[in-house]
Amino acid sequence: MKKTAIFCLILGLMVHPSISEAQQKVYPHLQIFLASSEMGERTPFIAFWDDADQLGVVPFPVRLLELAGLNVLLDLSYLNPNEELPSSARLKITRREASSSQDREGPVVLNQTADLVAKRGASKMFPNRPFLVIGHRAPSEEVRRVGSIMREIQSRVLACDKEYRQELEAGLNSLKGTTAYDHVSQIIKSTFPPCPVQRP
Repeated sequence: MKKTAIFCLILGLMVHPSISEAQQKVYPHLQIFLASSEMGERTPFIAFWDDADQLGVVPFPVRLLELAGLNVLLDLSYLNPNEELPSSARLKITRREASSSQDREGPVVLNQTADLVAKRGASKMFPNRPFLVIGHRAPSEEVRRVGSIMREIQSRVLACDKEYRQELEAGLNSLKGTTAYDHVSQIIKSTFPPCPVQRP
């Protein structure tokens, strides 16, 4: 009887992966870095990590998503007014539908609560700022969709699209005078080298 029970237990462990293995599974996810701007406001930067846990799209200002025709709402909740670290966060991204009178909110691209709100020092890219992780715990088609849009934006920046370059520079300039500026500036400049000089 004991042998049968032990055999069933071993078989069960073989068929079902352990909890620790399930927790090690990495899904495509977004990271949002809450950098403080020169004016004391938040200037969020967003990055996308792919299935292989590789940086698929490097950090750029969330404003570039808006330039691509999206409405972005980053809802941060704090337990106390002066706290740096949010207690919870939700990211909602919708497509903008142009009408004759105003831009209306279109289909939802992503609407998810953050899986993780990490303290400062937890990130190598933005070591001085807290950040959020969205979509890390479970597969999400919404996150993949945003990642695809971000790849298109990154391609446009690398192709020296004037509008996207200006917004990237504006996001960087908003950090001047802050502790994050030098570090973020190095990341942006190493990722998006300056456009080649156009000769007449």
